Amino acid sequence: MKKRLNILGLNYTVEFKNLALGKQECGNCSPDTLEIEIDANLPPDKHNVSLFHEIIHAALYETGNRKEYTNERLIDNLALALYQTLRDSGALNMQWEMLKESSRV
Repeated sequence: MKKRLNILGLNYTVEFKNLALGKQECGNCSPDTLEIEIDANLPPDKHNVSLFHEIIHAALYETGNRKEYTNERLIDNLALALYQTLRDSGALNMQWEMLKESSRV
């Protein structure tokens, strides 16, 4: 399943598919090709955190923060904090449904 997601004015393609990644990896972000891949086999919470993780990678890259772009620990922490904040406030469900509806390829 592919979706389009505008990240800082750039149209990234987001694809949810079966990925053969390392144990700690759940997705990939390729700023050069404007593609994000997320492992489709993840449980819902991990799926959402992984998507935020890859969006943060893209945002850091596109804003010129190349050093932080490779800092997996920082990105993991930011993705988890953002996900939990939005989920616990109820904003995630509303925003996520909007993304699903508006970003079909």
